[in-house]
Formats: sequence, structure tokens, C-alpha cells
Amino acid sequence: ECITLNATSSTTANILQDADSDTKIQVEESSDEDTIRMDIAGTEVLTLTNSAMTLKGTTPTLTIGDAGAEDTKIVFDGNAQDFYIGLDDSADDLIIGKGSTVGTTPAIVIDEDLKVGINTSSPSTDLHISGANDDTNGQLKITGTSSGDAQIVFFTDTNGRGMYLDDSDTNAFKIYGGAGKGSNEFIIDNSGNVGIKTTPDSDAILHAKGTTAHTYMTVEANSGVTAASKYISGSNAYRVGIDTTSG
Repeated sequence: ECITLNATSSTTANILQDADSDTKIQVEESSDEDTIRMDIAGTEVLTLTNSAMTLKGTTPTLTIGDAGAEDTKIVFDGNAQDFYIGLDDSADDLIIGKGSTVGTTPAIVIDEDLKVGINTSSPSTDLHISGANDDTNGQLKITGTSSGDAQIVFFTDTNGRGMYLDDSDTNAFKIYGGAGKGSNEFIIDNSGNVGIKTTPDSDAILHAKGTTAHTYMTVEANSGVTAASKYISGSNAYRVGIDTTSG
């Protein structure tokens, strides 16, 4: 087959094409379109303008690299700061980082075991966050928006638990069971009072409420050790317990 460059007039599109015209590159399909188009086997697979490249087709795929032993990357070239997404071939890690060189100043790392690291290049768990000590913000911050609760949910195959800050209850911290929010099992109110299976009384540091016929608190000690609870009022201290050493 031959390749033909067609430019018969100033209004006719310039076309680089094969003999049967089903694979071609066009410059301006219509007059003054300023778009480069690529067709392969009769299907348009790419368009290029002065600001955008679009891949088309059934399963558009962009492959960077040739399976060689080298890093591959995309660099976002900013005015004041560059960022990159790249494959560190020596470490087999996908990295998002600051700058233009793969491996420098990594922000997010996904290793070959699909463990994710934030501010660490060696994640040891499914999600590993590393950061400087920050007494105000910590390393992980979850914020509810538009009067929404900040919440974390833990699930197994059959059950779940969650914890959240209740925006409607002056940001009380609550842990709930499988029935969802509202079935609270543990509450710390805005004054630091603790409630177990109940909302704590305003004058009770610890308030527990049972839901069965018998409500009690268990204090258990190892063999030979006294199991006791201690009460302090001013300079006086009182202990209630069972001394197992005396029988």
C-alpha cells in the first residue's frame, strides 16, 4: 500500500492516509477546525486540539513504557510547583509525589502488595500513614460537612461497629453497634462524662445502664490478686473488694 498526502486547495483537509483510506491522519476535517484526527481501520481513535488530547475507541488505553527496566511517569508542570505520577521500576511502586523525578518527595505510594502509604515509602499495612507529631490535627483527620457527622465504620462479613462525632449532640463521641447510629454502646459527652449503653448524666463521670434483668459491673483479678474498686474523696480513699489471699 502507499501513503498519500492530499492537499488540493486551501479549503481541502490535509490527509496522510493509506491506499484504502481507512487509516489516516487528518489536519482539519472541516474548514478551519484546527483539530488533528487519527483513524485506524476506519475508526477514529484520537483527536488533538491546542489544549486537549482525546483517546477514543472501544477500550481506549494509554500505555507508557515498553516493559523495560526504567521508570515511567506523567509530570504535571506547574508554574510554581510540579507533581508527578510514576512507576518506580526498581521498587515496583506506583508513586504520586512532588517534583518531576520519580521517587523524590513521595506523597502516596502503592507497593506491589497493594499496600498504600501516605508520607511513607514503605507501607507495612493496607493503609499506613506517617507524619510529624501534631497535637492539634494528628495524622488522620475526618471532617463532617454541612452539619454532618464525622464517622468511621468497621465491618466484618457479618457485623459492624462504628464511631462518630454526633454533630446534633454538641459533638459527643459515640460508638455504636450493628444496628447503626442511635444504638450507641459508648458515649463521651462534651464535658468528658462517659456513658455505657446510656447518655451520661451531667453530674456523673461514669454512668452505666444495663438492658437485662441483672445489671452489674465485673471486676476480675488474676489468681492470688485482690479484685477491688477504689473511691477517693478529698484526702480519704476507700476500697471495696474481695481479698483472695485471705480466703
